[in-house]
Amino acid sequence: MRRRLQAIQRKRHTPEFKTKVALEVLKGNKTINEIASEMGIHATQITQRKWSTAVHT
Repeated sequence: MRRRLQAIQRKRHTPEFKTKVALEVLKGNKTINEIASEMGIHATQITQRKWSTAVHT
């Protein structure tokens, strides 16, 4: 029997959300892990500079 794999849709974050994450990082009051946990994302997403473009817009 063949199993059907369901397509996993990637979550797309709004520019506003990205800006919010970037500003939290820049404030420096919390660790990356704390910010990631509060925002519901993985810490790797923050450290891979996925949010850096939000600061420049």
